[in-house]
Amino acid sequence: MTALRYATRADASAVAALRTAAARAFGPGHYTGDELAHWTRERDPDACDFDEGVHLVAERDGDSVGWGWVRPERCELSGVAVHPDHARDGVGTRLLERLESEAADAGCEALSVWAALPAVGFYDANGYECVRRVTLDSGSAALPHVVMRKHGGVEAGAGRAAQAGSSGE
Repeated sequence: MTALRYATRADASAVAALRTAAARAFGPGHYTGDELAHWTRERDPDACDFDEGVHLVAERDGDSVGWGWVRPERCELSGVAVHPDHARDGVGTRLLERLESEAADAGCEALSVWAALPAVGFYDANGYECVRRVTLDSGSAALPHVVMRKHGGVEAGAGRAAQAGSSGE
């Protein structure tokens, strides 16, 4: 069984590792050699700011198998990543639904995301529409992304307020 919970600073190394594993598994075929080298690099566990927005971790048998981040104050989904060993079995969808609820509980009626190319199909299947293609310039590399947006369908009720006092997720 997969449990969702709020991430803490103690999750940084596990989150960095699963994001790197996901990039290495799903990036080939979507990015050029230089782009892929940058996107699949080892993530710095200290680079993720767990104090900004809402970060969730999906766990199975004590292992972190998925992560997601939403910034409700911006109505912006920062991303969802699932370890390749647990891909395509609902982990990402559960994370996304919960993140959308967090945003809706904070007043967002729509969410946008800068989707990495391998994730475009996932977001499309979950009701996000392509707005435009963009290049995300990190200073050391430029990576093509697709800005996607979901209007409506972002439902309140399963976010932080609804989870208060619940230890089930």
